[in-house]
Amino acid sequence: MDNQYVYTKDLAAAYIKSQYVINDPSFEMFFDSVKRFSGDVHDSVVLDIGCGGGQLLQRCLVENAKFGCGIDISKSMIDIAKTGCSSSTPLRFTVGDACFLPYPSKAFDKVLSRYVFQCIIDCGSVFREINRVLVDGGYFVGIFTTTEVVEGYEHLFDTELPVLVNGTVPVTNLVKSKPAIMGAIADVALEVVHDEYITPDSVISDIYEYKAQATLRHNLIVLRKTKCAIVA
Repeated sequence: MDNQYVYTKDLAAAYIKSQYVINDPSFEMFFDSVKRFSGDVHDSVVLDIGCGGGQLLQRCLVENAKFGCGIDISKSMIDIAKTGCSSSTPLRFTVGDACFLPYPSKAFDKVLSRYVFQCIIDCGSVFREINRVLVDGGYFVGIFTTTEVVEGYEHLFDTELPVLVNGTVPVTNLVKSKPAIMGAIADVALEVVHDEYITPDSVISDIYEYKAQATLRHNLIVLRKTKCAIVA
């Protein structure tokens, strides 16, 4: 699955409208979690992986972040993000792959991500890159979906999963295993600061053949880079 092509201009706009609305409870819950578990963003350099239209970074600027970078594999998303800020705004948006972040090591105080990891086959590569670009003591705060499947249906992992965001916007994710993602985190020795299930804002589409065998979970994860974290 390649979301670079999945997100057309119209779908990108619809997804952003459903996911990144400032003052929306789910949006504000995520930002409150960033502050609660990783500290204020004041004077921080922040990276948003899967930045969409850039609204999360704009929210960081309201809280006096120093600088923000957003990366998304979808050009449609980045085009929308760039139209929302001027050249003098301390934000930079890039089309790119989270498995190969185009930033120097130890460049960011915080790395944020909302609903990205369920779209990535090789989550291990992304966590290695997050580990690399975080400063020592820096934080990752992310939300992603995982899927529990009934015994005998493990072959569904990493296959396509149609979902509806906020009940209206159809997108395609992957069936991701929570143990697999946590294993990828453990491989780079990022410290798990917080891990909880949160109220869902998307559901499995009725068109999914195996809907009865799958349960979608929404995860909030907070990680901290310690000096002993493994950098490849």
